Amino acid sequence: MNQKPPPAFTPFNKRDMITLAKMLGPLAFVLVIGIYFHEFVWHAVNSNIGINMGILSAASFGIFLILSRLIEAQEDFRIIERFGYEAKQ
Repeated sequence: MNQKPPPAFTPFNKRDMITLAKMLGPLAFVLVIGIYFHEFVWHAVNSNIGINMGILSAASFGIFLILSRLIEAQEDFRIIERFGYEAKQ
């Protein structure tokens, strides 16, 4: 029962790296598809810059918001793990 309490969220922890990879995987997939179809994407953006820049900015804000909330949830999970550890002691 002498387990160490879980460390704080760091990008250098193996478990946290796996979590970050799972969070960023879909984003990387979309970026790869966008690069593959770069000519179509570039033509679509140039056809109506105002609307497409609004869409891209909203998507960027959404990505930032989702990733920040997932990192906060990971930190909350660590707090719950630490509580479980302390309760067992």
